[in-house]
Amino acid sequence: MKRKLALVLGNSNADYSLDEGAFASFHERVLVVSNRRERQFNIALPKTPQRGEKITINKITVERILASGAFSKSKPGGCGFHFAAKLRQFSSSQGVDLQIIFADSSAPSPVVRDWCSDLDVEYVPLSQHSAQRNFVVQGEDKIILREAIALTDTNDMPDLLSPISKRADIVALVAPKSVELCKPFADREIDLAMITPSVPPSAIELIGTAKIVIGNLCELSDAGFRLGLNVESRDENAPDAVAAAVKLLCSLRGKNCAGVESVCTLGKHGAVLSLQQRDRSVHLRPLFPAVQTRSGTGDATAAALLLQRITQPHRCPAMRTAVALANIAEWVGAPHDDIELCWL
Repeated sequence: MKRKLALVLGNSNADYSLDEGAFASFHERVLVVSNRRERQFNIALPKTPQRGEKITINKITVERILASGAFSKSKPGGCGFHFAAKLRQFSSSQGVDLQIIFADSSAPSPVVRDWCSDLDVEYVPLSQHSAQRNFVVQGEDKIILREAIALTDTNDMPDLLSPISKRADIVALVAPKSVELCKPFADREIDLAMITPSVPPSAIELIGTAKIVIGNLCELSDAGFRLGLNVESRDENAPDAVAAAVKLLCSLRGKNCAGVESVCTLGKHGAVLSLQQRDRSVHLRPLFPAVQTRSGTGDATAAALLLQRITQPHRCPAMRTAVALANIAEWVGAPHDDIELCWL
């Protein structure tokens, strides 16, 4: 296959993870943190978290979490960075020749630049606002607490993006934080759009016609709510999660925000794929024991899906999605040889 240029537009941030020996749990709207010295902190949250949810917290809460001494800074994070890194990892392991540009809507970061250099990813920072700080709380009910940041003026960003957009063969918009960031792509096909709570409704409406639209149940439910839809369920472990995902994707398609293919991931329960052409949905259900996912699993899933579309454009979308989910199962250390397709 001829070498292609893939443009990944997204963000990076500073991810913090629990120190070894530290412990964190949730009691409704309270985060309980114990550091290595067994000192306990109770930190109030703006809402009761649900599994897989990203909760925005203010600067005061950020400083309280840091003061607990239970978290330490790890490597760069952020949807855009994770996506670009996994797209490089998966493409290299599968022998796919891709040139990858990571257009970062966050502030220039020497750490991110060095990581991108090591990954053979071209790094193009677009903004001057501070990098967002995220706290990844692992466990059965993994939650990401993210710092609220004020975005700077994005009017200059389209000028930086337009030349790259025109020469890119593949475009992935990974949780763009403003509609201005999406405008350079208004007149071209978008290969993949990832929806998270940080994407404003006006941007969702612009990028919702992408070839692939992806998000987890919580993220897409949040998007549907902000678009004025009647959203009933946000819990991927609920008995009706599959039915809720099917209904949600149909509702998003009614708003022209579900792409040619839309994927709602359901954690250990697999994913629901909705197809515009066939007006049908399919539940891709893993038939192996669930394992703990890693931070960035959703971003990795999106990268695996895009790579399948790049390398197998004429293959059945359900089979492409099944292969991508199997690749992710292998990445997180699960058996990956049996995924059931249930047409709905």
